[in-house]
Amino acid sequence: IRDFCLSRGLGDVYKRQTHKCGCIFYAENHKVLKKLKKSMIVKINIMSVKERRIKMSEYINEEIKKARKRFEKHSAKVVLKIPELTIIDWANGDSSNNAIRYILDTQKGNLIITGDLGDAVFSWYHKESVANLVKYTKDLTYLVEKAQTASDLYTFEKEDIEEDLIKACHDAIDDQEKDWEEAQQSQLDDIISYLDDELYHVSDKDIYFDSQIRDLFEEFDSSWYENSAFYRAGRRISPFVICWSEGLQMAFEQVKGDICNAD
Repeated sequence: IRDFCLSRGLGDVYKRQTHKCGCIFYAENHKVLKKLKKSMIVKINIMSVKERRIKMSEYINEEIKKARKRFEKHSAKVVLKIPELTIIDWANGDSSNNAIRYILDTQKGNLIITGDLGDAVFSWYHKESVANLVKYTKDLTYLVEKAQTASDLYTFEKEDIEEDLIKACHDAIDDQEKDWEEAQQSQLDDIISYLDDELYHVSDKDIYFDSQIRDLFEEFDSSWYENSAFYRAGRRISPFVICWSEGLQMAFEQVKGDICNAD
C-alpha cells in the first residue's frame, strides 16, 4: 500500500489508511486482550476454588489424624443396650481426659454426645439403627446440618475470614462483568484493615461484621447479606466435631460385634 500510494503522489491517502488500520488493529486487539484478561480471571478463580477445596480437604484430614492420635489408647464400652437406646462410653482407661459418652436413640433417631470434648444433639426424627446413626456421622457437612444444639460446630479463624472475603469481593465484581479497579482494591484493603481491628464477632454458625465493614461490602455486592460467601466467611468445621465423628467410628468398630449380636 505504501509504495503504491507514494508512487502516485497519494501520501495523504496512505497516512489516512495507516491511521485507520492502526485504529482497527488497536480496537480489535483491545477486545481480544479484554476477553483474554477476563478468561484469565475466570481461570484464576476456578483454580482458587480448586485450591480452596484441596486446602479444606487437607485441614479435615489433618484434624482426623489428630483425633485418631488423641484416641489411640481409648477403648469402647457398651454401657446400655436396649431396643430403643444404646449407650457407648469411649475413654482411656489410664486417664480421664478426652472421655466421650455417645447416646444413640434409635427410636427417635437422635445422637446425643457429652463429655470432655463438649456436648451436642443431632436429630434425624425417625427410627434408625445404631449402624446407620454411626454411618451418618462420617459426612461432616451433613452431620452439622443435623445439629439441634452443640457446644462447638464451627471455628472462625482470622486468616480464613480474610481469605474468604478476598475471594467473595473478587467474585462479586466478576459476576457483574466489571474490571477490578484501584478503587475496589482500596476498599478491599480497608476491609482487611478493619479485620485487623477485629470489627466483627461470631456466633455458633455465622459471623457478624460492624457497620464499617458492611458499608464496604455494599460497594462490591448490594445484596451481600444474601450471599453466604460474605456472612459465613471463614467458617470451618470445628475440630471437636471431627473428634466426635472419629471417636464414634473408632468406638463402634470395637463394639459393633456385641451391638449387632444383641440386635
